[in-house]
Amino acid sequence: MFKLIPCAALLALLVGCATPEPKEVPLEGIVSITAGPCLGLCPEFTMSVGPDDRYELIAGPNTINQGRSTGGLPFGAFRRALDVLDLYDFQSLRRGYVSGDPRTCPDSVSGTPTLTIELEGNRGNKELTYEVGCLDFPEKDSIDQMIADLYRVFRVNDLVAVGEPPKVKDKSDSAF
Repeated sequence: MFKLIPCAALLALLVGCATPEPKEVPLEGIVSITAGPCLGLCPEFTMSVGPDDRYELIAGPNTINQGRSTGGLPFGAFRRALDVLDLYDFQSLRRGYVSGDPRTCPDSVSGTPTLTIELEGNRGNKELTYEVGCLDFPEKDSIDQMIADLYRVFRVNDLVAVGEPPKVKDKSDSAF
């Protein structure tokens, strides 16, 4: 019986000294999407999201609620945005896919918006500029899908409220 006590003490000492599992590095930084003008009614906005899942939106022309707003996205939105960027290997993409560069935009349709995706933080810093009208390059489908996924994660269609603002009624048009 007394032989078991030193064994139990040694076992407790070994278990107590076990190396704890490494903790995940805390998330930090910002993921941003900026949409520029086009020849039609394309919304112009910049939306940035931080690790606390809070966003800042600066909505410009062709959005219903123009101006600056802030708020919260569903829990884990920032992590999901990073996962989207990893899924599409954002870090390996070129910095620009814009007309005038035959390597990244051999053909293009004019008048389309330019989107910029920016990542800043402990996973690196990168900015990608993409003219939506660029055609015939290998990464096009992947970039289009990455942007669609980021729009879903950031709830862009809900928060940007794309469209023409309501028209103000002229008081002289009121009926008696």
